[in-house]
Amino acid sequence: MRNRSPRAAGIFNMGKALQYRRLLALTWLLAVAFASLGYRLVDLQVLRHQDLGAKAQQKTPKGSSSWNHAGATSSTPKATSWPQAFL
Repeated sequence: MRNRSPRAAGIFNMGKALQYRRLLALTWLLAVAFASLGYRLVDLQVLRHQDLGAKAQQKTPKGSSSWNHAGATSSTPKATSWPQAFL
């Protein structure tokens, strides 16, 4: 700022003030976005856990088998699950 008039120096300070204002606005916007996402996460996983779990149990098919029926040539299952003790 050595070779500039005081008026020219003020223009650059206005630019910095505008940048800081934009930075503050963007920071505020991101903080609000993360806070709203956090609220939604707590709402779904903590507050509504029992209700949504009951709905999921109702929508889960009952009595489904692990047999492969689509195009199967034999009645043996394609994969089996063994308890840890047998391995």
